[in-house]
Amino acid sequence: MRIICLDDHSIMLDNLVRELNILAPTASISAFQDAQTTIEFAQENGCDIFFCEIDLRGMTALWWLRRCRKLILA
Repeated sequence: MRIICLDDHSIMLDNLVRELNILAPTASISAFQDAQTTIEFAQENGCDIFFCEIDLRGMTALWWLRRCRKLILA
């Protein structure tokens, strides 16, 4: 299982990754603090689950998820 996490707050991101490592120890977890890098990674590698903050400096999580979905499913 491939999991992508996006949060521009490093403490929150670190906590999320730590918890996911406990809950899904065999999952491949990738963590990012900026949306563009996340989109590029998701496009190249795909993913099964997205975790992201609701308000990401200038964009909403819904915008980001729609963008990733278009790129990944294209």
